[in-house]
Amino acid sequence: MTDDLLSKIKLKAQQRKDVPARNTSLLGPNNPSLPTSDLGITQDYSIELPPEIENLPQISKRLAVRLEDELRDKLEMLCKYEKITPETFLEAALVICNSNPGTMTLVLAEAKDRYAKRKMAGELRRLKTINQKYQHT
Repeated sequence: MTDDLLSKIKLKAQQRKDVPARNTSLLGPNNPSLPTSDLGITQDYSIELPPEIENLPQISKRLAVRLEDELRDKLEMLCKYEKITPETFLEAALVICNSNPGTMTLVLAEAKDRYAKRKMAGELRRLKTINQKYQHT
């Protein structure tokens, strides 16, 4: 029975007609090139940029920032309400801090305190994991 089924499949495959390969290019032999001169389009795609472009700041690659859940939610809501991005908010905050040494001192003190707390929380999570591992063995 399986030999009979196999022979039917082979016979069907042999009876299929060969289909010529299609031209998949956008402008093939059946599609003449589009008349761009009638549309007023030139083939020169160079664009003259205004000189002000040279003075714009260069944007570097992305920086992954991890935030506390509550602060992240507040930042997203603020940025959405003010129609800005978190990146531009951070840039502006850094510019303001750089121009106000007192503000920078306050921000750095808060940052160092938060860093110490995160470091301690990470150590406690690590110790908890180690403790659980040795309790099961």
